[in-house]
Amino acid sequence: MNSNDIIKSKEIEHKNKKILLSVALFLNKELFDENEISYKIFKYTEENILKDLKN
Repeated sequence: MNSNDIIKSKEIEHKNKKILLSVALFLNKELFDENEISYKIFKYTEENILKDLKN
């Protein structure tokens, strides 16, 4: 693997992580809306997902 492949691989990994975290945010909201999880759990999860998205 050359350096361009490594950079491209890291970019794809980063994009995939953003997609997965976005799906996790959506699912978290859906679970809360359907009263499957408490507000406390919803907020805790949301804060951690958003923190991870910033990184």
